[in-house]
This record gives sequence, C-alpha cells and structure tokens, in this order.
Amino acid sequence: MSRWAPIFALVACGSAMALTRPQPRVSVARRAATLEGLPAPAVEYRCDACGVDPIVGPRHTSGDVDICGACAASPELLAPELATLDYAAPPARAVRASGATRNRAVVVRGGTIDADSVARILSGRGLRPEIADLETLDAALGGGDVVAVFAGRYDVSPGLDAVAADVYRWEVAVDKFKLHRGDGPRWVGLDEDQEKCYDTNGWNFITPEEPTDWGCPPVLDTAPYECSVDDAREAKRLVLEHGVAFLRAAVPPSTLDPMAAAMDDRWAACEAALRAKRPPLRFNGADRFEYNEIVHRSDGRYDVILPESVREIIKDAPWLPVVEELLGDDCVPLYESAIVSVTGAKAQAPHSDNGHLFPGSEQHVASPHCVTVVCPLVDVTPENGPTEFWPGSHHEKVAYKMYETSKVMNIPSESSLQLAGNVGDIIVFDTRTVHRGMPNESSEKRPILYLAYARPWYTEGTKNFPDEKLLGAPARP
Repeated sequence: MSRWAPIFALVACGSAMALTRPQPRVSVARRAATLEGLPAPAVEYRCDACGVDPIVGPRHTSGDVDICGACAASPELLAPELATLDYAAPPARAVRASGATRNRAVVVRGGTIDADSVARILSGRGLRPEIADLETLDAALGGGDVVAVFAGRYDVSPGLDAVAADVYRWEVAVDKFKLHRGDGPRWVGLDEDQEKCYDTNGWNFITPEEPTDWGCPPVLDTAPYECSVDDAREAKRLVLEHGVAFLRAAVPPSTLDPMAAAMDDRWAACEAALRAKRPPLRFNGADRFEYNEIVHRSDGRYDVILPESVREIIKDAPWLPVVEELLGDDCVPLYESAIVSVTGAKAQAPHSDNGHLFPGSEQHVASPHCVTVVCPLVDVTPENGPTEFWPGSHHEKVAYKMYETSKVMNIPSESSLQLAGNVGDIIVFDTRTVHRGMPNESSEKRPILYLAYARPWYTEGTKNFPDEKLLGAPARP
C-alpha cells in the first residue's frame, strides 16, 4: 500500500527548513507502475476509528491500522502502538466536489514547451493532462475540474486570468515551471525518471498540505556568528573560523543617512537616463545593459558605482578596524559599489566572489586575501532578500563537497545563515565564502553597499564596469 501520493518533483529554493517529518515510503505497486510507464495507483486511507474517508493530513499508523490526526489527538484513542507518524492526502492534489475529482492539468502548446513530453510526465504523476493551444485554451479551462495549468512565460488569455487553479509558467533559463498564481509548489521540475528522483531526493515529493522547502537543511541561528564592531579581534576570529561575521548596530544613522540619500539620487538619475534611451530601458529585471555607472548583473540585481560623496564617507567607516585586523593596515579598497535588488529579483546561485590563491592545495590558507563588507541601506527582511552564507565554505574542500552534493540533491546540502537585519547592521566575510543573494519578494528595492578590500599585492584582473557612460563623465571604477 502506498503511503504517499507524489505530485510534483520540487526543486526547493529560497529559505530552508528542518525536515522534521519522516521520509515517505514507496510501495511495490508504485514502483512497478512507474517502471511500466503507467500512472501510480491512487491510494487513499480510511480512519479505522471515526470512519472518515479519505484521511487528509496527519495519519498515525501501526500495521494495518490507520488513524486520522483528530482521532490520534484524543487521549482515549492514542495507543502506544500508534507511534509512527505518516502523512496521507488524496492523490494528484485531488479536490472532491459534487462527487467529482479535480485532477485535470492543462498544458499550453507553445514554442518553448514540449507539450507532449510535459503531458506524459504529468500523467505519470497522477494528473489527467490535456493539451491545448492558445485558440482552444479558454474552452479547455472550462468544466471546473482543472487543478493546474502549465503555460509559457508570455501566454495570455481571458480564461487563464480567471481559472481557479494553480498556474505555472515555463522558465527557460532553469528548465522548470515556476508558480505564477495559486498555492501549489513554487517550482515544478520534470524529471521523467521518478524512481531515480525518489532514490536521490526522497523528500522531493510533496502533497499540498506540506511546505515546499522540506528537505533543506535547517537554517542556522545567527547568534554564534555575531559580535560588536568594537571587538575587531572577535570579528577576525569569526571570519577565520566560519568565513563570515555579523556585526549588529555597527554604523550610526549619521553615517548611513547621507549615503542612502546619495544612492537614491544616483538611482533616480540612472533611471531617468535609461528611460531616455531609444528604445527605453527599465529596471524590470529583463532589460539587459552595462554602463560605466550601472550594470545589470543578474535577474533583477543592479551593480551601481558609488558617488564620490559616498566614497568620502566610507574612508572613515566604523568597520575599517575590523578589515585592517583581517588584512593588515596597508589593505586597499578593491571594489566599491551598491547592489540594488528590485522587486521580483531571483535568488542567485551559490558562489564565491574570489577563488583560492592555491586551488587544489592540501593546505588551507587561513588568512584571507580579500574581505567584503555588506552594509544595508534599508532594513533587510526575509521578504526583500537577505544574503545567505554557508559557514566554513571558505575552506576549498568544504565548498567542493557542498557543490558536489548539491548537484545530486538539487538543493544546498549544508545548513546556511540567512542574514536579515536592521539598518546599521553589517556583514564582514572572506570573499572565498560561498554565498548568494535571496529573492526580493517585497514591493520595494533593496540597496546594500558592497565593499571589497584586499591586501596590497592582490589584483582581481577583472574589469567590472565598462567605459561607456550613461551619465556625465565616467565614474571612477
């Protein structure tokens, strides 16, 4: 008997959560059906105490006895032998209404989607697919039994706007469907080999009641990585040991306010100059451009050269004693800019800003050759995109192992720090540390100062900003 009704193979991203529920178990019948290319059998469970059929949500089981969550919570019914917690749900996100089951999925045929392959894979996951083109889409969406729609990024129709179902749009860059509207899993991958996917990612099958970030390692508490900006030695210890330090209330408002105002002015000037282009360019995450003052680095993330007024302020920044403790008092600025993530900015891939001086060496070089300071100009929240770090990943062997494991698991394989905080908090990290910017799901942009410092003998060898100017005279790189 199958103990889990798999729907979507989820590629988890965004914030992480501990996997506190047990792994699902796949029955012999399900494995046989999958190997034969047939839909997995639809199995539901009846509560042997109260008779509710099917059980939806928590299910306690022992042998052939199945108890729903409500009955298991009753002191009279909860017996010692009912100790195994499992979960059940109607298959294929089925919704029972008027005697019918909603399990139909509409796939829109288009230039970027292999609709036949998508339909075949969805059928193998318990859904009843139907392929439609844009001319027949509205008719296909009728009937009230549609549970999900899989469309291209730019497909539009009145029926698609109104359908009461999860709507997914194909993201070509990652070969996955992203949830556009609804409460289903945020990402849907289309691995045809379900058994292989289960064997490597048993956590990767979900039911509607379950959060989409199960299976990710737990997020770490920030407290062990925090210290005062006045304790440079402790900050150095944290960076040497973990690759990152979080310094609370490090920068006073008297320093931050003029920098934030200057960056707002620079942003407004760039926005006006971009709109004056023909055709106009916008901060929409899609228009790509590179100028001396501003570069669109990745989806919804813009790298802005600092105005001279901000450069003058940071010459006496309160974090400099920490930087000098790490690099020596002869360290030099390597990179001075602001990273602005706009609404809709996507999560970056985990990466490190600089490589190791002696890659492949058995000996870890403890002292960094570069460190970066992140200084937010607004409060950073889980919604507008904190920076995520993997402590210890400044060690090459740790980073390599993490990357190799994540290739198989499709999610980060180690616990991370997601450093949200208030204006005035800063982050100092070894540039070898693996990190990424998280998505901006708020309604406002999120600007941070991004300042790299290096030992005097180190040069990056990369030109980060081109010569072509957008405003006046070229900004100093």
